Amino acid sequence: MHSMNGHYNPSLVALSYAIALLASYAALSLAGRVAASSGRERAAWLVGGAVAMGLGIWSMHFVGMLAFSLSTPVAYDLSTVLASLLVAVLASGIALFTAGRSQLHLPRLLLGGLTMGLGVAAMHYTGMAAMRIDGSMGYDLPLVALSVLVAVTASIAALWLAFRLRDGSAPGALRLRLLAALVMGGAVVGMHYTGQAATQFFTHAMPSSPAHGVSATGLAVQVAAGTLFVLLLALLAALADERANAQARRLEERTRQSLALEARVAERTAELEAERHHLERLAEQRRRLLEVARAILPSRSPDEIISTVLGAIRELLDIDVAAFWRFEPHTRQLHPFNVGGIGRAHPGDSAKGWSIPADQGITGDALRSGKAELVNQAHLDPRSVYPDDVRVETEHLISVPLVTKSRTLGVFNFGRLKNPPFTEDEFELVQLFMSHAAAAVEQRELADRLAHQATHDTLINLPNRALFEDRLEQAIRGAGRHGGSVALLVMDLDGFKRVNDSLGHQAGDALLRQVAHRLRGRLRVGDTFSRMGGDEFTVVLPDLRDPSDAVRVGRELLRALEAAFWVDDRELFVTCSVGVALYPDDGHDAATLQRHADVAMYRAKADGRNALRCFAPEMNETARERLELEGWLRRALELGEFELHYQPQVTRSGTPVAVEALVRWRHPSLGLVPPAKFIPAAEESGLIVAIGEWVLAEACRQAAAWYRLGQPIRVAVNVSALQFSRPDFFQTVEQALSGAGLDPSLLEVELTESLVMHDPGESARQMEQLRALGVRVAVDDFGTGYSSLSYLHRLPIDVLKIDRSFVAELEAPRGTQALVQAIVALARALDLMVVAEGVETDAQLAFLNELGCDLVQGYLFARPMPTREVSAFLTMHGTSSTEISL
Repeated sequence: MHSMNGHYNPSLVALSYAIALLASYAALSLAGRVAASSGRERAAWLVGGAVAMGLGIWSMHFVGMLAFSLSTPVAYDLSTVLASLLVAVLASGIALFTAGRSQLHLPRLLLGGLTMGLGVAAMHYTGMAAMRIDGSMGYDLPLVALSVLVAVTASIAALWLAFRLRDGSAPGALRLRLLAALVMGGAVVGMHYTGQAATQFFTHAMPSSPAHGVSATGLAVQVAAGTLFVLLLALLAALADERANAQARRLEERTRQSLALEARVAERTAELEAERHHLERLAEQRRRLLEVARAILPSRSPDEIISTVLGAIRELLDIDVAAFWRFEPHTRQLHPFNVGGIGRAHPGDSAKGWSIPADQGITGDALRSGKAELVNQAHLDPRSVYPDDVRVETEHLISVPLVTKSRTLGVFNFGRLKNPPFTEDEFELVQLFMSHAAAAVEQRELADRLAHQATHDTLINLPNRALFEDRLEQAIRGAGRHGGSVALLVMDLDGFKRVNDSLGHQAGDALLRQVAHRLRGRLRVGDTFSRMGGDEFTVVLPDLRDPSDAVRVGRELLRALEAAFWVDDRELFVTCSVGVALYPDDGHDAATLQRHADVAMYRAKADGRNALRCFAPEMNETARERLELEGWLRRALELGEFELHYQPQVTRSGTPVAVEALVRWRHPSLGLVPPAKFIPAAEESGLIVAIGEWVLAEACRQAAAWYRLGQPIRVAVNVSALQFSRPDFFQTVEQALSGAGLDPSLLEVELTESLVMHDPGESARQMEQLRALGVRVAVDDFGTGYSSLSYLHRLPIDVLKIDRSFVAELEAPRGTQALVQAIVALARALDLMVVAEGVETDAQLAFLNELGCDLVQGYLFARPMPTREVSAFLTMHGTSSTEISL
């Protein structure tokens, strides 16, 4: 026997691999169908798949066998071929059954792979046994074992890949299946050709007759045709079913998504509907809020605002108990002001006079913090327990303080005795209500406060001029309808300006309050007691039965001021002058009554003050003369009717070193009008400022003229309180000096003691400016006011003038000499020049010279003289620049 060697047809080898590849891909697709189906459909796919897959494996085997050519003819036993096909189908069925299971554990995978691998090996070697050749076959057992191992390993890998890739709808499934089919096809082909290599062929020495069986060519045609048909049919069926299933899955997914979308739409629709209802409810609540806001804003009082808010919130939020607790700051208690609804929130058997401490409970916390409190389940809150075992059994509670910019009015409480609890929206709405309520209360309080301020004096809280005039008009109309009488009393305090100037405005204001309090206590409830400004008061007495009652009331008011007043530990006395005018006797309208009462009051002052005068027609003449005088003064300033007279100030040796400028009015018809007659009218009318500016400019001009004539003399100018208090006073002095070209050292400004002490701080500032300019500052009428030595030594002054009233009494045995001596000593201690005015006798001069007074001024030396006479006086007596510098 001789061994035969064969060779392979590359084309058929490639075809065998292509069949293996196609069979592997079909196996993967069929495994997916088996796994995706159930019942009879699963059985049909399992049987059909097993046939198609088995046929594919078997076909690859025989095409591979056909690719191997021997030198002797080869035939095949049909029954054995069919047996090998049956083995391939059974092995494929086992593989599909295993890959189609829901789970593939390792033991099952190994058992299935072993069974399938042995089946494939059995199919191969059964198929080899179907060969009929002129010779014999043998096997290389190691290669046979290797081929079986390859078959089992390839089967395990094929089962695992078929199980993992059976879901054809997974992303990238087609690509992965192709890659897996390439691997599986290679494994099957490898197993076949390994088994083929394990087979050995031997031929006889003598040729024999050809073997009987199926020819190789016929078998190849049958295998190729059958395999292609079955594989393609199975693959198309699997692909069609997979596509159908994929479409079904997509439809199912779309249906699921549609149902989910419908569910979400339904859910969102429900949410939107709920939100719509919520918004409608909020809109209704805010509409009511707007209505309430419109209702409470024009309310007349905070109590009406509170009642309106309580009723609105009870109706809007289904409140069982609504209450407002008014806060009493003095007792630190909360008192129920307005309680509405039903409930078990009570203090016991009686609620009359019930109050709770402002620092306890939920309500107290809201009051103390100034913030709203929302407490659901409030009956369980320990803060709901109050003293005396009082328990508030409201189940849900909102507590909101009512606070304005100026004060805390109290706390609103809104409660429910049962569910539902309060929501955040309701809590927010209640707070919004409270903000409107607080704004309404503030607006009402502001309106009341502004109305009160518009009609009352801010210092004493008395009716002011506007309210006084309204009350007087009402009283006159009422008396006109009923035939009654009305009295108007005008009161002006005597000497109040002296107190105000010497002790300051604060003391003056305190005195005014005490005066007003004392006078108001002597009047009836229906009488109107008003402050017109400054120290002037008025009283309207309506419905007088007897006009003489007005005089009785006026005298009672005068007596009320007889007792002393105490201000800053000082005992003060003040009187007043009262003028009375009656309706209808002294006037038929308010303006006339006021004018006539004023005239009567000025007559009382002219008659010595601390007196009462009733209006008489002849008093109008005096008032008319006063108005006429003011008119003449205005024209006098415009027409240049004022002139200056000068009174010298001389040394102990008689040398003039200064002159005091004194204004005079030369009227065309009245002649020379004395200052005592027109100065008070100028001060009251305010013309004193313009007159003072003219005096200052004219005095500087004349002093400069004397200086140019070789008669240097210092000029002293009196300054009124109105002029000195003006902010431009310093600029006025500068302009007068520069306009005249006068050396500032030749100007001396005289200020009264009361003017300086009115506001020592401001006076010192002004005086410092004057001294810095070079102007001398003198305090006039020293000793007549209420001097404060603590301020005097700090004031920047150069000269102290002793008032003429002290000089006039130097010869009288009343201790005046000691007073003057003290003033001179004080001036010496403060390093001030002393000037005594009003010196008229030699005795007075001798006493002053003995004291060391620096300068004297008076009729003993010269009366006030016009400019022409002063020039002659200076020429006669001479001047000294050395003495001027004193």
